[in-house]
Amino acid sequence: MKTWRQNSSIVSRLRVGGDHRDALAIRLRFERLFSTANFHPRGLPLTATLCIKKMLAPALDGRFVNQDFQLSLDWQSGVQDEIEKLYRRAFRPVREIVPAEAESVIFADQAELLASLASDWMRGSLTESWWWKSLFPNLGQAQTVARIWIESSEFVPTALLLLAKQEKAVNFAMSLKLNEVEDLLHQIVSIFGLHKIRKVLFEAADKTKTLAAQPSATFIEKQTETAQKTVLGEIQKLAPWFKFVPEARQISTSFERQCLLGIVLMLARVPPLVRSAEFVRRLKIYRSEFETYQAKSAGKTKENSSQAKKTKQPAQSAVKKLPLPNIEKSEVNIAETIQDTEKSIPKKESKPGKIQFIFDEITDKSAESEKISPPETSRSAKRTTEKSKQNLTARSPAEKKSELQIVKDKRNFQQKVKQIAPQTAFTDFDEAIKDSSELIVETSFGGVFYFLNLGLYLNLYRDFTQAGEDEIDLNIWDFAALLGLVFLGEKIKNDAVWKFLKQLAGRENDEDFGHDFAAPDEWRIPADWLKTFETNEQWSWSTDRQRLVVRHPAGFSVINVRLRKDLEIQLIDELKIYRGYFVEIAESGFNDFPETFMENLTEYVEKRLRQSLNLQTNEQIAEVLLAHRATAALTATHFDVTFRLVDLPFAVRFSGLDRDAGWIPAAGRFVKFHFV
Repeated sequence: MKTWRQNSSIVSRLRVGGDHRDALAIRLRFERLFSTANFHPRGLPLTATLCIKKMLAPALDGRFVNQDFQLSLDWQSGVQDEIEKLYRRAFRPVREIVPAEAESVIFADQAELLASLASDWMRGSLTESWWWKSLFPNLGQAQTVARIWIESSEFVPTALLLLAKQEKAVNFAMSLKLNEVEDLLHQIVSIFGLHKIRKVLFEAADKTKTLAAQPSATFIEKQTETAQKTVLGEIQKLAPWFKFVPEARQISTSFERQCLLGIVLMLARVPPLVRSAEFVRRLKIYRSEFETYQAKSAGKTKENSSQAKKTKQPAQSAVKKLPLPNIEKSEVNIAETIQDTEKSIPKKESKPGKIQFIFDEITDKSAESEKISPPETSRSAKRTTEKSKQNLTARSPAEKKSELQIVKDKRNFQQKVKQIAPQTAFTDFDEAIKDSSELIVETSFGGVFYFLNLGLYLNLYRDFTQAGEDEIDLNIWDFAALLGLVFLGEKIKNDAVWKFLKQLAGRENDEDFGHDFAAPDEWRIPADWLKTFETNEQWSWSTDRQRLVVRHPAGFSVINVRLRKDLEIQLIDELKIYRGYFVEIAESGFNDFPETFMENLTEYVEKRLRQSLNLQTNEQIAEVLLAHRATAALTATHFDVTFRLVDLPFAVRFSGLDRDAGWIPAAGRFVKFHFV
């Protein structure tokens, strides 16, 4: 798949008419001619894939081949015209039914292609569509749909979102084999740089479970089938994607498939939340509770099976009436089950106007629309109470005690579930999730997006070649916005780019950039950051405010750590990795130095940019690097920034900050700068 993904034209079969009899010579000749040709039609987006079944090209003779044995522009233009006609008439398989006689089909981008491929695969019509045979000649042999998705994992969130809009995402997750689901999850987590999630999903589970409350053994083992589904529904509410990916609730018995739908669709719908520490915390809790439920359910199934073999036939039939739920096959509506079985359990009403926790369960709107008047509610409650008393009177004392214990355990478990997700500093999103995957903005400070490359250069964030490595736990759009505020001041807040950055970072509720960043308490500069500075200079150190601080003569802190008991040993240990970067170090009485991680980082960035751009002040950095008009366009998979070439200073060009970054896992998109 990667062989034709790039911007290129591929001819799978070429028929040539003429008097020549040497087929090999003709093939080599046309391969040489076409290798330098450009058949890209006018108007066709670079991200699109156009498949043409058959096309008749203009006659090719000596007039259209120049002395350098290259095709003339006139002949290439003629081919482009024919392709453009087919492009205008092309069908879009993801949106419409393609007739058998269709000459061409088009996919707007790679995600659309993946979604259409999965849809046809589930329908069993891959062999009926001629374009799949052209795109994937070995589709029925070496290549599988799952493998194609894994190789194009950058586009998977958008592709799965397209399937979700067609109500096919659940079927797709169920159609994949379990090992394919795990492989796809591995690749998604790696390519999007979700390292903390990877530890929760694929490393050994933490059995201590200090955050989660285990459901009572009595509660699980004594439930009827309906009540067991209720327990499973309660546990599902702990999932960090419960509110944003309702599709995952249909796959209740497969943790891996739930994660595939939950994590991937949240990457498409609310990507900043997937990278938050709260998401990781909730995922740990959910995995722990889910595995506890599965273990106890499996133990109960085994116990019932052994008892059924020892008892008589009537007892066996009684056991068969209470099977453990298999919601994955029967697709039981969990929301309805919860509503039916929880009517007798009082629920704590939320106060009007109160901001709910961002991962809290969705309010049941249908229940609100069916409110009963107070007198009728009172009579209904009275009848229910009298009926319950009659049922309890008809049962034995042991049965009454068991029934009351089940209700008590259920209430205790629900209270623990609510305690696990307290109100925090997170703000709420609208329940109808906003589709902000396509945005365009005009800004006077387009150079702010150069900070994306700066983050990659400093290895604070990883590019596509380092997607599996750890990086700073700060949203990359927060990083760009905070640096922009340092060098541009308050005037950046009056530009459209400020609101745009808030949308990218998921901070549309007036949250401060970086407010949830758990910054390290200690600061140590990587040794690589010092390579561009002089090495034959004297460093200075000081102890103040219970900190050991080492300063570089260029004007930034190399080390800022907590002071330990043995100062001399600590200083020697801290300086080991910096040998060769200074000639000597002396004690100094300075006490004016940055304290926080971000202050130390911005201080170094300022000195580094001045050095790279050969500038003296912050005002010059703002003018040379940041104050450039640009158009920023965001799609589900790409982020493109277009500048005027005449506005590009040589200093920025020489620094390399204007290079195309390619795939940035932290941004979840391909980043490219255009100059026109």
